[in-house]
Amino acid sequence: MSSSTSLPKAITWCGGKLMDTEDVVDAKKLGGEVRVYECLWDRGSPCELWIPGDRTGLGWHMQDWHDVKLGDKQPTICLWQDGDGQGPCSQTLQKENVARHIATTHLSSAAVQCSNCGSELSRRDAFQRHIQTGRACEGATGIPVLRGALIDASTWEGKGGIRGRAN
Repeated sequence: MSSSTSLPKAITWCGGKLMDTEDVVDAKKLGGEVRVYECLWDRGSPCELWIPGDRTGLGWHMQDWHDVKLGDKQPTICLWQDGDGQGPCSQTLQKENVARHIATTHLSSAAVQCSNCGSELSRRDAFQRHIQTGRACEGATGIPVLRGALIDASTWEGKGGIRGRAN
């Protein structure tokens, strides 16, 4: 956990996963179900939270818990641990691109599979290029690849509202 951020933080249990209270509040307001992933940023000081896999949720998490500011163009090194025991990713990128990098590279949370050939593509825009360039896959549909854990926040009874992200 980063100690340099000044925002108050609250955590809660939801669906058997330890989560940022704001993420649970957001999920509840958006219908309840959310796909979450274990945060593997900086194993030297892990937050131990489960986080949403979308770029917005990841961005808020990285800002609030790991001091990676949204919109910051300063270079940083990706500290995501892939669980292979080889250490962090270590790719250099702009801080503002960290959430997209984690979602597409480490979580594959935006991945789609081609209904014709079975190829898995990292994002919907990559799938669109795939079907435009491959004649055999013209007219194919993109099937979301589901990873992570699905939790239902609709029955959560707590309160939140520190960041006011979901109004």
